Amino acid sequence: YCTVMGSISGSNKRYGGITGTMQTTAGTISHCTSSVTISSTVSGEALLGGIAGSVEITGSKVEYCTASGNITDADGTKIGGIVGSTSSGCTIDNCTYTGTASGSSLTNPIVGNKGDSVTNCTPSDQND
Repeated sequence: YCTVMGSISGSNKRYGGITGTMQTTAGTISHCTSSVTISSTVSGEALLGGIAGSVEITGSKVEYCTASGNITDADGTKIGGIVGSTSSGCTIDNCTYTGTASGSSLTNPIVGNKGDSVTNCTPSDQND
């Protein structure tokens, strides 16, 4: 369990309210709350998410998490309210986002660039 509040801004890739990326060992982020405003000035692949910027290892999970706060990068892609981008074999389950995620493309309230399973999340508007 964890709770994070505040703001993150800059010009790097992979910003998240809890972690920038999960890319070394499969793991689980569970029952976390992030109330973080994230703004980036990256042009192209930004990988921004309310919980994690990217989840890249097969078997990794983000579950029972809540994120709020606006996430923006006018020229960036792969921006999600929960996770910016997931790889195949990753699971996002029972998560809620109550903010605005905006970027130039591949932007969604749950996962900006979905590699695999997104279930039971709110809002349910997920790109397939």
